[in-house]
Amino acid sequence: MRDATRGGAHPARVPPRGTARARPSATPLARIAAALAILACLGCGGSNDDPRAAASDTGLDGHIALAGRRTAGADQARYRPRSPDASRAGIIVDSVRSVQEELRRFREGLDVVHELRAAAPDSRDALVETLVAALAAADTARLGALLLDRSEFAYLYYPETKFTRPPYRLAPDLLWFLMRQNTENGLARALRRFAGTPLELAGYACADEPERVGENRVWTGCTVDLEMAAGPDRVELFSGIIERGGRHKFLGYSNEL
Repeated sequence: MRDATRGGAHPARVPPRGTARARPSATPLARIAAALAILACLGCGGSNDDPRAAASDTGLDGHIALAGRRTAGADQARYRPRSPDASRAGIIVDSVRSVQEELRRFREGLDVVHELRAAAPDSRDALVETLVAALAAADTARLGALLLDRSEFAYLYYPETKFTRPPYRLAPDLLWFLMRQNTENGLARALRRFAGTPLELAGYACADEPERVGENRVWTGCTVDLEMAAGPDRVELFSGIIERGGRHKFLGYSNEL
């Protein structure tokens, strides 16, 4: 039998019995991947507090999950968590700060809002109709106005979600970062497919009952029926609709187009 140590090779060292092997600590990228897995739960903010139930959800059209499955790798490669000294300009993956302190920092410089802004349509029908018209016209300003903005997220949405408490807790800056990244990717896909194309809204459908997220009602699982010259098409254009005080906005444009 050939000696494995000849020619410069060395046998693997086996630790003595009873010696505990050190476990590698979780990397920042692993923590982000775990965050994306948690965010795959339907609606991203409902009342289900069992992480096993969230993992088994088949309705992965929460406002992050859909585009996250395609873009998580690329987003993680670009994302590098910054040091605590740079936290005001960047994102800290995990922190010992309280939710209240994280939210206070996130709100710095933002307008205080108590309701969805006046530009938000007063019905889901009007919201979806405006989306289809703006998409056909490639009106990115109008498409942006239909989305939950940073102030509305900070004051109306995030404080009432499950992400303020274990086991789902995520800092508001990280949750906002993920939502925006996936909205940008989803909107780019939608514009490539539909911008400049005559579109007519034939109908849409969402879950029968909205989820209650504090004072908000959130509809998910929505599909849109479009009439085009090439024929009818049923697509997913957005991740969810939030309603508060009779006004409506989209949570994001995550999709699988």
